[in-house]
Amino acid sequence: MTDDQLRIWETLFQRTLTLIDAVQARGTTIANWSFGGGTVLMRRHRHLRGGDVDTILRLEAEAQVLADAEVANGAARAR
Repeated sequence: MTDDQLRIWETLFQRTLTLIDAVQARGTTIANWSFGGGTVLMRRHRHLRGGDVDTILRLEAEAQVLADAEVANGAARAR
């Protein structure tokens, strides 16, 4: 993975953390989260040069998260 690719991934990861924080700030409890898919391969084995961050969330109120994520996603894009 090149330095440029790593910087892009780090930016995407920071946005993921911002979204998680924004969803929690709106009252949805995220019990835990983990990486998934190609992100696991990329982080553990530097196997895949991914252009995204696959994140798996375990929520206490999963139905509400869709609405919260839409709002949080709009907030993250505005930054």
